[in-house]
Order: sequence, then structure tokens, then C-alpha cells
Amino acid sequence: MDVNRMKPALPELLRPADLAEAAARAAAEGEEAEGLAFEGVALSGFQARRLEFSGCTFVRCRFEEISVRWLSFSDCLFTGCDFSNAALKGAAFRRVEMRDCRAVGSEMADAWIAHALISFCRMDYAGFGKGKLESVRFEDCDLKEASFSGCQFKTVEFERCVLTAAEFQNAPLKGVDFRTSRIDGIKLSGGELRGAIVSPEQAVELSKLMGLVVR
Repeated sequence: MDVNRMKPALPELLRPADLAEAAARAAAEGEEAEGLAFEGVALSGFQARRLEFSGCTFVRCRFEEISVRWLSFSDCLFTGCDFSNAALKGAAFRRVEMRDCRAVGSEMADAWIAHALISFCRMDYAGFGKGKLESVRFEDCDLKEASFSGCQFKTVEFERCVLTAAEFQNAPLKGVDFRTSRIDGIKLSGGELRGAIVSPEQAVELSKLMGLVVR
């Protein structure tokens, strides 16, 4: 996977802005918040029907418990941000990079995540159910007990992640690379593993989950 193709295309000059004011203006006017730099500000509890960001950077911003019916981020960089318990159902993340972020317990069902690099993030108990993940690389992330049930995967890699007890029921895993991650106790419902990329040690662990006896 070409990581460079996942890097967001950011403008050379970004204008510092207040996140709450920019979000309120964009939601009210139905326009994108574009080319802005946000740092150390909160959007916690924000509610809107539609909100779009393009070519923006977010540093230590808080999105806890926001609820937006249609939320879109394209060509955005997030560093040290908090999405914990946010309602992000159906959100779109396209060409985004997330570093050292938290999304514990966030609800991202039906989300579209494409060309994304997600590293050193805590996303345990997050819900990605029935989402679409395309060209996504998770690196050094905590995803224990996260739900990927019903997801569609295309070119997805989990590098050095913790996926203990994560749910993958009814999510075909063909081409998904788990080789360097912890997958003990993952939950499956049948044939999802066909075509998944695993290490020999993981193959033994998975065979036990499926009731096979390896001698």
C-alpha cells in the first residue's frame, strides 16, 4: 500500500480559525469550511444536519459527543484530537490522516473511510458496523472490542494493532492484512476469513476459534 497516496492534500497557507464559529457558519450556510487551521478548541456536543471540512488541520481539538447527520472530512489532518462517544454515523473521511487521536466508543456505522492513514489512535469499543473502508492503514492502534460487523473492506491493513475481541461478523476479509496485529478472541460468524492475510501463528489461533484441532 502506497502510504504517500493517503496523505491529505493541504493548502500551502492555512488560516487560523475558531472551530465552533467555523462549524456554525458552515452548517448554517451549507458550505465547506476550507483551508483552516484549528488548534486546542472544542466542538463538543455540537449538533447539525450537515457539516463539511476540506483541506483543514485539527490539533488537540475535541469532538466528543457531537451529532451531525451528514459529516464530511476531505484532505484533513488530525493530531491529538478526541472523538470519544461521537455520533458519526454515515460520516465520510476521505484522504485523511489521524495521529494520536481518541475515538473510544464512537459510533461510525455506515461511515465511508477512504485513503486514510490512522496511527497511534485509541478506538476501542468504536462501532464501524456496515461501513466501507477502502485503502485504509491502521498503525499501532487500540481497536479492542471494536465492531466491524457488516463492513466492506478493500485494501485494508492492520499494522501492530490490538484487535482483541473485535467483531467481524458478516464482513468478508479477503485481502485484509492482520499479520502483525493481535487478533485473539475476534468474533466471526462463518466464512469471513476466506482470503484474509494472517501469519502462521495467527492461523493456528483462528483455527481454534473455528473449533479445529491442530496436532
